[in-house]
Amino acid sequence: MPEASPSQLRIYCICGQKMRVSSAMFGKPGKCIACRQKIRIPDPKELDDPFEDFYLKDHPEFLRKRKDAPPPKTSKKGRNREKPKRAAAPPEERRGPAAALDVLEPLRLLCNFDHKIRQKLKALPPASGDAHEASDRASLISYRVLVQQFRKNLDEQMEPRLQEVAGQLTETNEQIARASLAVRIGEMEYDAFQKVARPLRQHRERLVRRKKNLRAWLDIKDHHQAGGYLDVKLEDVPCEPFEFTFPREIEADKSTLDYCVSGVRNALEARAHAERKLTEWKQMRREAAVPDAAQRDTLAETKAARQRASASVAFYRGRLAQMEQDCVNDSRAIKAHLELIRDQLDKGDIEKNAYHALELGLLQAQSDHAKARDLVQRALTANSADDVPKPRSTLLDRLAQPGGGEGIGPDSWMAWGASALLATALFAPIAPGQPA
Repeated sequence: MPEASPSQLRIYCICGQKMRVSSAMFGKPGKCIACRQKIRIPDPKELDDPFEDFYLKDHPEFLRKRKDAPPPKTSKKGRNREKPKRAAAPPEERRGPAAALDVLEPLRLLCNFDHKIRQKLKALPPASGDAHEASDRASLISYRVLVQQFRKNLDEQMEPRLQEVAGQLTETNEQIARASLAVRIGEMEYDAFQKVARPLRQHRERLVRRKKNLRAWLDIKDHHQAGGYLDVKLEDVPCEPFEFTFPREIEADKSTLDYCVSGVRNALEARAHAERKLTEWKQMRREAAVPDAAQRDTLAETKAARQRASASVAFYRGRLAQMEQDCVNDSRAIKAHLELIRDQLDKGDIEKNAYHALELGLLQAQSDHAKARDLVQRALTANSADDVPKPRSTLLDRLAQPGGGEGIGPDSWMAWGASALLATALFAPIAPGQPA
């Protein structure tokens, strides 16, 4: 069975309430079921992915004012003197420029080359009969045509990869759902399920990140959004188009819990740093401490960095919500599996010792998932990097290596050692010369 309904969007209110919204309500007004905050449900065109989790704290433009609007003023003749309202911008314009999670260096170079060429063309005087100026203009235009061709080639490489990633993501989610169903009906042991589900979920996180990046990279045109300004030289424009490769992947030995929690912590820290920098630059602008040109460039760079950080915060919060759903699904699978082995014990299909060993392992896993879910919920409501909890290494190890209960761990050896010392102190005879 699928882990999330493909026809619903999950919206998180500013009060923390989670609401499921059907596709029939896209673009319509609504209210939070908990705090009654008036909201406007986004249209699919305003979302990078209509089925990703949506956090209103990151999109205040979708909050409607609670106060009723005052009645329009009328003249003595009863005519409405209120000025007509301007038409709202289309959803594509309200959404703003795209923001990728990672920097694609070839795209960053091409955007900076294009920016450099446009600046040089703008600096040239109007067309005249000067042969030297005409040669410079023709050279810049030829460079720009070459850069545009390379960008088109890069986009043509990314578009099929986006379709491929979307197909792989759908298939991976189906594989996880089939494995969850198998453990619920007893066709697969829980330890075997975890060994199958863990790499699949890691692969799912890589695919979701790739999908998010590819959509943004295809939409980016500005060098600030592409990763920032680079002091490029036109003679360094390559002669051959770039070969597209993904810049970064999730480490194979990193659990999805550690990935999601550390990701939202780093994103919140980056956003806070960008906001502090933006505040300082605005203050310096008011004080006229730097030239206007430097102000414009630095402000644009800082705003782009803040937007990238905000996109990362929204992305990792969505992944935390998926992690919370994974914990819920695994807890339900454990509960169903416990009922199955209890039925097997009652029928005599399993020995009592084997049943107790299985039950102990399943209850430990259930406890771990409850702790992980509590940690995820606290990370979801965090508004700063300091508020994000840090998972314990022992919990991460158990979640990363399910079914690895073979042998005795360091904590168990310490407990056994302490018990042995306590027994020795209780039963060892006390010599007359020993102090009380």
